[in-house]
Amino acid sequence: MKKVYTAMDYIDAQLIKGLLEFSDIKVQLKGESLIGAMGELSPEVTQLEVLVDEANENKAKLLIEEQRKQSLYSPAWFCKTCHEHNEGSFSICWNCQNEPKD
Repeated sequence: MKKVYTAMDYIDAQLIKGLLEFSDIKVQLKGESLIGAMGELSPEVTQLEVLVDEANENKAKLLIEEQRKQSLYSPAWFCKTCHEHNEGSFSICWNCQNEPKD
């Protein structure tokens, strides 16, 4: 597995994971089991890393880069179905895969 992204926090990691999984890329989060230790251990130990298999490394990096560019220009939104926060570049909810409703 190759690291394609280091998340700022758990929500950031889940957003990227959802983006990649929606594009049929298997994702593993390294450090997810250490979330409860945040604040007790150094930040370097509790960082969440997004890992994908080597065959999907380049595709995943491109998707993440594109998502980051779009999020600079699109406002974040809350899903009206499950009430989760979504980055502005997400066209569907990362949690329930529903489209935003007006």
